Amino acid sequence: MKFLYWTAYCVLCLGSLAAGSVLGLAASSPLLGQAMKARLGIASNPFEGKDELFILALGCDENRQYGGKVVSEFARTDSIHLVRLDFKNKAIGMLHIPRDTESPLEGHGVTKINGLHVVGGTELTAQAVEELTGIRPDRVVVVNYKSIEKSVDVLGGVELFVPKKMNYDDDAGDLHIHLNPGRQRLTGKQAVGFLRYRRDSDFFRGERQQQFLKAMKQEISRKPDKFTDVVNLISEILSDSLSSEEIVSLAMFVAKVPSSKIKNAMLPVTEGHGTVLVPIESEIPKALVDAGLVKPPATRTRDTSL
Repeated sequence: MKFLYWTAYCVLCLGSLAAGSVLGLAASSPLLGQAMKARLGIASNPFEGKDELFILALGCDENRQYGGKVVSEFARTDSIHLVRLDFKNKAIGMLHIPRDTESPLEGHGVTKINGLHVVGGTELTAQAVEELTGIRPDRVVVVNYKSIEKSVDVLGGVELFVPKKMNYDDDAGDLHIHLNPGRQRLTGKQAVGFLRYRRDSDFFRGERQQQFLKAMKQEISRKPDKFTDVVNLISEILSDSLSSEEIVSLAMFVAKVPSSKIKNAMLPVTEGHGTVLVPIESEIPKALVDAGLVKPPATRTRDTSL
């Protein structure tokens, strides 16, 4: 879902363009046209009347298990986030589910949750998330790393601080990461390597995702001439998940949510056999509250009238 924050920001960059320029761009993209309507206050709200929306955001890798290129319906999920957009209270909540989390889904045995997308696509992954959290996602957004790579290259790279030496090779997954520490401008392929580096934990990957998003925001704001290309790419990426009207509406909502009303947490897990992470069921209810996905349980007040 962190990718959705970046998506929203891209659309909202329209606000920094002159009205005449926006009108000229609107004809080249349905997404830009819808954003212009929203800016003028004439766009309808596709989520009118809804108090909340749950989105399952999946960051997908290429699947080379069967020799072909990556197709999203058979790709493993490297990142899994369940997000709640609370329209009523203008808040956002996000739960990060580690990719190695054990998922004992009926009919599929006990497997890691990131492998379910390979055999059952978004529907099976959504079922597993519902089994873990009790929450059924309203929408599923799938983004593969090739899309992120293209976005970075369109902008001419992104400046990031690499905290340590990163060397990792996976011939089967066509993943080759060789980065030296220090601040530097990374190409699309290098940026994807920065995000996908696997020789540390999900906690560090989460920090790198945050750093990447901030850097992308800066690149977009500095290069308005690339804006049309980036927005068109976003529209292409999300066309199967959200309409142009919905993307813009969510972008406008995200922009109005203060940082103090954005919560995030990780699904509580403990180490299991091998690299499997086992959910700590007794701690999940608290994690859902901490992540802003559910309201805290009502506290009982003591009756002192007796």
